[in-house]
Amino acid sequence: MKIMMKCGHSANAKINVNGEYVQGCTFCSETEPAMKMPDLTNRIASCSMCNNKQPSTNYVNLAFFEFKGEGSSKGKIACKNCNYYESAHGLSHVPCKEFTPKGAFEFDEYYCGCRGWD
Repeated sequence: MKIMMKCGHSANAKINVNGEYVQGCTFCSETEPAMKMPDLTNRIASCSMCNNKQPSTNYVNLAFFEFKGEGSSKGKIACKNCNYYESAHGLSHVPCKEFTPKGAFEFDEYYCGCRGWD
């Protein structure tokens, strides 16, 4: 069974930690599970490439699923005003100068396979 990781992605690989393989996230190198399962009720996941939509409650069957609702890691680091991450604020090319956390995104994210798997 896939578990949700602290980073917000569903576990997508087994990662070697001190000789033991544990579920983890290869995008974020996260091996720590989420403290609790996020509430996916009434949430929709959108494919990051073609915007195909699926219920987020199907996260076990959605490749590279990432929860982006209230309290998500992404909602805490993305700016509500410009969508740049907090760490980019202060750089000359960032359109706004004051970071405001975005909070919940409208959709969670996954990949449906529309561009192939290789």
